[in-house]
Amino acid sequence: QMTSAAQAGGGWVKYVWRNSLDEDPYHKVSFIIKISKYGREYYGGVGYTMKRWPLVEQCTAQYLSTCSEANTMSLIGHASSAINNAQSAAELQEFYRRVTDREPEFTFGDFH
Repeated sequence: QMTSAAQAGGGWVKYVWRNSLDEDPYHKVSFIIKISKYGREYYGGVGYTMKRWPLVEQCTAQYLSTCSEANTMSLIGHASSAINNAQSAAELQEFYRRVTDREPEFTFGDFH
């Protein structure tokens, strides 16, 4: 998948990753390129982890506290990364369906 994207001139790739066997696998997205230099081919990329920032569970001041702001930023960041990294119209439609259906990944209590 990464090699194909790089050889096509560069592209975004989604994949599952973990840094050690003690860590649960998680999703990442990277832009991968191929560089030909000195008679050799090199592959490089830069990306980020698609993990939602942890929500503050004990956030009781109804939308007026710093924990509410942190939770809002977590949900917005998670949603914007899903939109920006949709690699097809079908994938984008699936994201909107999950948000509209209020799946737990995009909600926090009554906030969505």
